[in-house]
Amino acid sequence: MHDELSARQAAIRLRLAGENIEAICQTLNRSESWFHKWWRRYMDVGPAGLYDLTRAPRQVTNRTPPHIERAIISIRKRLTKRATAETRYGLVGAEQIRAELENLGYTPLPSARTIERIVNQAGLSCPPLQLAPRIARTEYPGPQAQDSNQVHQVDFVGPRYLKDDKTRYYFLVCRDIFDQAVYI
Repeated sequence: MHDELSARQAAIRLRLAGENIEAICQTLNRSESWFHKWWRRYMDVGPAGLYDLTRAPRQVTNRTPPHIERAIISIRKRLTKRATAETRYGLVGAEQIRAELENLGYTPLPSARTIERIVNQAGLSCPPLQLAPRIARTEYPGPQAQDSNQVHQVDFVGPRYLKDDKTRYYFLVCRDIFDQAVYI
């Protein structure tokens, strides 16, 4: 490869010095079509034209369509906002995004790995954990205490076992739930 590049450069130097094409080809042991190819590239591009061109295809045939990439990014952003009760503790990964794309009827449906790649390229792969503002709580229906010792909470704990004893023991834990009291 390096010898080939130096041969191309030598051919161009000799031609620029006014050397005859046939003499250049005999000196470098190359054909005239070889010389004309590299001379044309030199004239079009300059010294950079003497390097080999990539053989990779110019267009990727199995590329994810841009409208699906935009949909993946917008779904990911919506899920990471955690703005609704359904998305507050919901999943935000590739499988969740793929399920939403399927529900929306997108075709062709990309694989989970393709979705992860698109999310990584968009810089959304590790979003900071941000919970939405607290959702308004509905009050639990039940008796409201106006004073201490009016309402109690009782929890039933058990069964508990003692060592070398097969008897079941249950415990009742009682707590005064009047917590609106204002202490002065």
